[in-house]
Amino acid sequence: MEIEKLIEKCCELPGISVIYDKEDVCLKYNDKNDIGYMKFIQVFEGVTLAYIEIDAFRWPAPALDEISDLKRGPFIINYCVEGRCELLLNDDNYVYVTDKQISLSENYAMNNYIYPGHMYHGLELFIDLENAVKNDFLSEVFGIDLKAIAKRYCSDSKTYIAASSSDIANEFNALWELYKQDEFSYSRMKAYVLSVLVCLSQPMVIGRKVPGTFYTKAQVAIAKDVERILTSDISIHHSAKELAKMYAISESSLKNYFRGVYGKNISEYMNKFRMQKAADLLENTDESILEIGEQVGYQNQSKFAAAFRKYYEMTPRQYRIHKKYLNRNA
Repeated sequence: MEIEKLIEKCCELPGISVIYDKEDVCLKYNDKNDIGYMKFIQVFEGVTLAYIEIDAFRWPAPALDEISDLKRGPFIINYCVEGRCELLLNDDNYVYVTDKQISLSENYAMNNYIYPGHMYHGLELFIDLENAVKNDFLSEVFGIDLKAIAKRYCSDSKTYIAASSSDIANEFNALWELYKQDEFSYSRMKAYVLSVLVCLSQPMVIGRKVPGTFYTKAQVAIAKDVERILTSDISIHHSAKELAKMYAISESSLKNYFRGVYGKNISEYMNKFRMQKAADLLENTDESILEIGEQVGYQNQSKFAAAFRKYYEMTPRQYRIHKKYLNRNA
């Protein structure tokens, strides 16, 4: 699928607008407090680089499944600089990509891109294989066979996710730093993209697939339902054993689904959730520290203070005084 058609489909979605420049196209998403940018730059014929900067929980995906003759999307090479992305692909699997991972796929996202941490920075190479292979510059001068790369990693029509090698990570990170500079160099951008493609032309340079990145709809639904139960009333502590029994699955399966979807185990996730809620209450209410501790699941004030100090490196009382001082002098 040509990138122009993909951008055109994106522009049909609510909240997305397009800004055209001489060298690039920028999609902007703005919906209440959610905002994001995708900047597309054609590097070579059939090869387009996208800079992705998201401060949102979601980014709507176009309904590519409505295109009757589309069996596969463009060949996409994705590198996550920072954050975590959830995608439901057209093969009916959920996949997760997180910090410093690379993914290669000819599948495409359904409905939405989801960012559980409300933040994502990344780069994507969109490759229209039919047009890109006509580029003698890539194949004859640099020996880059894009169809061979796609076949090597996606021969089973599955998405390939792995930790990036240091060579590829260095090139992608250099591309990201280039994006942040006041003077953007298109020639340096092309050089970095060439280096990435040359690296990927080497057999299995990015290593084996990362385990635990693919989940079914049912497994993801369980993880998200468990998260809703855990966070709806954090004064209550639910054990993993108790929750697993509700869904007739093993405790280890429940923990695996949750870690796969949220990138943290249940105790880490809930500790962060409790501490952030406590910090908000300390700053924005006059409730006592004892009352706040009970609201976030601590009946013992000393245990609450110890947990809070470990997370924020100050006691609840010190945190409240510090925030009041900052607010007065803002």
